[in-house]
Amino acid sequence: MKNKLQANQNHYSTEELQMAYIELCVGREAADHLHSYLDEQAEKHVSTAQELFDVLKEIYEDLNKKKKA
Repeated sequence: MKNKLQANQNHYSTEELQMAYIELCVGREAADHLHSYLDEQAEKHVSTAQELFDVLKEIYEDLNKKKKA
């Protein structure tokens, strides 16, 4: 997704467009989870695409990755 946003900056020129693209691309469960971060009235509201990527990483990154390797 980051590569797509970078390569097509002319199509995703604002944070809002980038965030909408991310929400569109993630699966249903992830999109449902992101809604609480996208709500402008929410306490933990995010306002950049990078913040959305950080939220997804926090949720879905394998915390035992190093141990398994």
